[in-house]
Amino acid sequence: RKSKKIAPHFHLPLQSGSDTILKKMHRHYSVMEFRLLLEKLLEIFPAAAVGLDIIAGLPGETDKIFRETYELLLILPITYLHVFSYSPRPGTRAAQMSGQVKGDIIKARSSLLTELSEAKKRQYIEKLVSENTFLKGIAEKKVKGYWTALSDHYIRFYIKNNSLSEKELVTGHPQNALFDGIEVE
Repeated sequence: RKSKKIAPHFHLPLQSGSDTILKKMHRHYSVMEFRLLLEKLLEIFPAAAVGLDIIAGLPGETDKIFRETYELLLILPITYLHVFSYSPRPGTRAAQMSGQVKGDIIKARSSLLTELSEAKKRQYIEKLVSENTFLKGIAEKKVKGYWTALSDHYIRFYIKNNSLSEKELVTGHPQNALFDGIEVE
């Protein structure tokens, strides 16, 4: 909480929102333990961006299990999903497991998760703007008349400032959503 070295962005490997799948993957945590961890993290860093790794179509992922995962992700206070589509790799345990999911189903589930991720990101941007969250990042390049930077909250921001130069620290408060991120002043 007191550290000045921790950015308000965390990326966690949930993989699945189903205890059944987590056990099959030999993960040493349950969905409830994960939720408690996330709750504690956001208690310490309330404005933090939280991204999750999630895999669509793991062996044994039935429609019911996918719905469990989707419904969990829907209610979790996260910022985005890094969605992976499962594909069997020869010689791995997962490739030998029963309940392999068909490619078209995996593709459809990945698409739904990607749409959810985009909605979560928009909600998070709205939160940063409404709470006037201070952002900082390193100026990268000019885009459409704005300098752009990836903020410490893992959201791209844009600032009109002709006196900036590349690799300069940029700070500001969000004004509104712009392009794929936030305009700051």
